[in-house]
Amino acid sequence: MNMKFSIIIPIYKVEVYLHQCVDSVLAQSYKNIEVILVDDGSPDSCPRICDEYAEKDERIKVIHKPNGGLSDARNSGLKIANGEYVIFLDSDDYYNNTKFLQDIHDQLSLKNADALFFRRIYFIDGNSNSFNQQTPYGNSMITMSYKGRLIKKMSAAGVLDASAAMKVIKREILINNNLYFKSGIVSEDVEWFMRLVPSLCTILLSNSIAYCYRVRLNSISHSISYKNINDLFSTIESYAGKLCVLSDRETGVGLLNYLAYQYSIVLGYTSKYLIGAEKQNMLGRCANYKWIMKYALNKKTKVCKLLIFIFGLKLTSYILGKYLASINR
Repeated sequence: MNMKFSIIIPIYKVEVYLHQCVDSVLAQSYKNIEVILVDDGSPDSCPRICDEYAEKDERIKVIHKPNGGLSDARNSGLKIANGEYVIFLDSDDYYNNTKFLQDIHDQLSLKNADALFFRRIYFIDGNSNSFNQQTPYGNSMITMSYKGRLIKKMSAAGVLDASAAMKVIKREILINNNLYFKSGIVSEDVEWFMRLVPSLCTILLSNSIAYCYRVRLNSISHSISYKNINDLFSTIESYAGKLCVLSDRETGVGLLNYLAYQYSIVLGYTSKYLIGAEKQNMLGRCANYKWIMKYALNKKTKVCKLLIFIFGLKLTSYILGKYLASINR
C-alpha cells in the first residue's frame, strides 16, 4: 500500500519557526504526501514564505484566509485534503526524524486502522537542554486490539493525549463523522477528542518520538483567563453525561477519567487565576459535576478525588492552585 498523507499546518505569526517546521516535513524519506499550509491571516512574512514553498514543491498547497483561529485554520485545510490519512502539525513544532512518516506508513500498512496515536518530545523554546520525552506506551497497550479496553488502559496509565497533532487519522472518518474543530473555543483539542474516540473502531499506537513540541511561555496555553477555564469546563459539561451512557462502556469510562483529570485542572486554575464572582461561579458549576471523580482511574485523578473527600471542593481548589503555582515558578 502506498497511502497518501495530508499534512495540515495552520500558520499564524510563526515566521521564526516556519522554515524548520515545513523543512522537517519535506525532508521525510516517505514522499507520497501533500502539505497544506493554511495562512490564517498572519501579519508577518508567513504568507510570503508559504507561497515560496509552493513554488518550489508541487506537493504543497497554500490557503490564504482571514484570521479565524486554530480550529478554523485546521478545518480549512481538512476541507481540501485528499490523502487517505490526515496529520495535523503545529507550525512552531517539527519532526526530528526523516523516517517518521515511513515508519507510520509501515505500521498502518500492516493493519488498516482508523487512527494511529504517537508520542512526542517537548522542549522550552530557546533552551536546548530542556528536551524531555513523554512516557512511552506500554507493550501491553501496543499489542492490544480492542479499542475500549485500550482507551481505558491508556487513561488509567495517564498516557491518553487529546492533542490533534499526535494523531494520524483516516480522512473519511473525519469527514463522515463531521469531526471538524469547534471554532471560537480554547482547549479545542479536548472537545474534538471527545467526539473522535467514539467514532473510531481500531487504533494503533506508536512510541515514535519524532514530534518535537515547542513550549512557548508566551503562548495561549500559558496565558490563562476565565475563557480558558470556562471553555474547558464547558466541554466537561457537554460530554460527561453522554459518556456515562456510551454503548462502549470501557471507552466511556476511559474518557470520563480523562475528563476527571481536566476537572482537576479546572479546580486548580479556578483558585490560581480567578477572583470574585467568576471564581464563585466556576466553583458552583464544579460542584454540580463533582460526581465525575468517581471515574478516577489513575494516580492524579485519585489524589484529587481523595482531596475532595477529605477537604471539600473549595479547599481542594485552593490546594491544587498552590500546587500549580509551585510547579510554574
